[in-house]
This record gives sequence, structure tokens and C-alpha cells, in this order.
Amino acid sequence: MDTVLGLSLTSTSVGWVLADGRDADGTILDHDDFGVRARGAAGAVDTSEQATAAVLNAQAAATGYDQRLHVIGVTWSDETAAEAAMLLESLNDAGFDNVVPIRLQQACDMLARGIAPIVGYDKTAVCVLDDRRVAV
Repeated sequence: MDTVLGLSLTSTSVGWVLADGRDADGTILDHDDFGVRARGAAGAVDTSEQATAAVLNAQAAATGYDQRLHVIGVTWSDETAAEAAMLLESLNDAGFDNVVPIRLQQACDMLARGIAPIVGYDKTAVCVLDDRRVAV
């Protein structure tokens, strides 16, 4: 069986969700999020390193469910474009060749379409809040 990992990077946090199924159409198997500190802040760890470690943990979780990590979808806010580029490179360096960058608007659209039938509606809106803007 396959799983899909969704990874989201904002200026203040990284979140991920591991979903059952090649198209992420199944049960959520695991999820987590963590805050990030601004570059140069005392004790700050590189966000791309933290996120790559989280992906490795998610891959281990998938293996624990006898699942294979089929694809990793990564989305980010405009403010984190440079950090996202480093994250994509870090994931590639860690041996992940199944990473798909997804524009924030496209990720919101996919989420809305995916949850609409679950909540019993034909259409659903998604509102994403970040420190500086709202994406709907």
C-alpha cells in the first residue's frame, strides 16, 4: 500500500500529514507540526534540516504501517520561497526523488475538493492564515 505526505511551510511553522492511499484519499495515519525560528535567531536550527528530519520520521511511520511513501507534496507561503528552495534541495540530497512542489493556491483547491465529500457538501472553501496574509 502507498501513502502520501503533505508538507506545508510558512514563515512561522512547518506542518505535515501522512495520508493512506496513492491519491491521499484514505485515512490520516499521522501528522505533526512545529514552529520555526527566524534565521540568525539564537539557537535556531535550519528549517530545511528540521523539515527533512520530519519527513524521515514520517517515512518511518509509513513503514511502521506497512506502507510505502509514494509521493511528498510540498507547499509554502510566498514569504518562505527561499527556505522552500533549500528544503526541496535538502529532500533531494536525502534521497527523496518523489517530491512534488505544489503552489499554495493549488494546495488549497485540492484540500477543499478533498474535504467537501467528507463534510457532506458539494463545495467547500479553505482559508489559510499566515502572519501576513490570507489565502482562500
